[in-house]
Amino acid sequence: MPLLALGLAGGAYWWWVVRPAGHGSFSANTFYTVAPMDLDVKIAKDGELEAINNTDISCHVEGMNTITYVVPEGTNVKNGDVLVTLDSSTIKHKLDDLKVALDTNQANLVTAEQLEQIQASKNQSGLEAAQTTVELAQLDVEAYEKGTFPQAKLDAQTELKAAEEALANKQDDLNNTMALFAKGFVTPSDVKKAELDVTTSANARDKARTALQLLLTYQHKKDETNFQSALSQAMQRLDHTKGENSATLRQYHAMTASAQQQVKLLQQQFDDAKVQFDSCTIKAPASGFVIYSSSLDRNAQAPIAEGAQVRDKQLLIRLPDTTSMKADVRIPEAQRGRIFIDENAPMRAIVHIPQANRTVDVTGWVSHISPIADMSQRWINPDLKEYPVDITLDWVPQGLKPSESVKVEIFCEHLNSVTAVPLDSIYSAGSDNFVFAKTASGVKPIRVALGDTTETFAQLISGVASGDDVLRLQMGQGSELLEKAGIKLSPTTMPSFRFAAAHKSNVHPQSMTGAVAAAPAAVVKPPPNSKAALSAPTPSQPIPAHTRASAD
Repeated sequence: MPLLALGLAGGAYWWWVVRPAGHGSFSANTFYTVAPMDLDVKIAKDGELEAINNTDISCHVEGMNTITYVVPEGTNVKNGDVLVTLDSSTIKHKLDDLKVALDTNQANLVTAEQLEQIQASKNQSGLEAAQTTVELAQLDVEAYEKGTFPQAKLDAQTELKAAEEALANKQDDLNNTMALFAKGFVTPSDVKKAELDVTTSANARDKARTALQLLLTYQHKKDETNFQSALSQAMQRLDHTKGENSATLRQYHAMTASAQQQVKLLQQQFDDAKVQFDSCTIKAPASGFVIYSSSLDRNAQAPIAEGAQVRDKQLLIRLPDTTSMKADVRIPEAQRGRIFIDENAPMRAIVHIPQANRTVDVTGWVSHISPIADMSQRWINPDLKEYPVDITLDWVPQGLKPSESVKVEIFCEHLNSVTAVPLDSIYSAGSDNFVFAKTASGVKPIRVALGDTTETFAQLISGVASGDDVLRLQMGQGSELLEKAGIKLSPTTMPSFRFAAAHKSNVHPQSMTGAVAAAPAAVVKPPPNSKAALSAPTPSQPIPAHTRASAD
């Protein structure tokens, strides 16, 4: 029995391992016939959906506040819908108190303005009265100097002259009476009477002379002083009235200004409190999909929920606009040179979006490339450098949500009629690559030079020609065939991306060169009335070719 078991094991080993490498033991379906073919060189990466336009909803109420209502996360809201309400009882009490104080001070302001107007009217009346008094005093002075005094002087001078003439006449009468008395024509009583008339006229003359002297020496100065004093006093009263009016009006104006400032201050406080009160009800400024800020920030200490405390300026909700979206992917530094921005002929891409039991493929274009690598994962892998790249969707299927995982294929280049073989036909040993061509006696290893690759095929620059049949290798078969052909292998070194691509494609690393993208998938056409329907690639419309950049 041990010998039988050993024989069976040896036979199985020969059948499954030794026999496939022998001459004439390869079946027809294990070979691939080389023929010119078109290759789409692509970069395939996982990513996630993001909205192109986002509206951030923050708390704008001072201090700490309690959420009394919040719209459920994931709700599609419209412009004007209530998103969050905060406890506003304290602000409402403050608003009521400010309203009472504001009404009181507004009434005080109206009173102060009316009192100022009344005082201004009184000031105007007093000023006009004082100005009239000054004008009348000026007229009195002018009338005295130009009228009253000259007339009184002239009258006194006239009376003096009349008295002197009367005295002269009475003296002549006395002389005539004395002459007649001497002749006996008049009596002594007539002489006495004539003498009395002369004395009376002399007294009248002296009186007129004294009146003129008093007028010129005393009365004129007295009257002139009185009129000038009245004018001076009137002018002083005018100045006093002006000063008093100005001081009183300034006082009332200060009272009005103080009342205005108080009203302005209270109005500002009331308006601020009103804004704070209104801010307790937060409405959607635009349509969007509700995402809580605590879902965006993995370090958030407290979730957004009813009863939670939030502070001023704290982000509460983000409203992505799901009508226009993009896919965010991160391209390794080694493949960064393949991606570029061209507004006239943008790089195209296909975004594979898993939905329920099917995958929707949406076309897009490379709209943005970050000039700086994203180092957020450097604590995991310090050598990893990835560049964020945005793929803007040509159209957006219904029901898409941000943060959904997608697979993105970026079309870098379209190769026409190139020589290519399946990846499992290639054996890589260090820096050398081999394929095994079919011959009459078996297979022959051929060293080949590789060009671009996809996830399933690799371009061969040299080594094989169209029509050659190459072996599709099994696990470990490549190294065995090279040893049988007497080819000594150099130490195997392989870039890390080959292992990653091999793992993704379920192909052994030693039988491939490293794939960078998947073959093009079927594309779901956008709605006929969308702009993307005119530019989106379809299976019968190849992706535009671009100049190939080095991906070393």
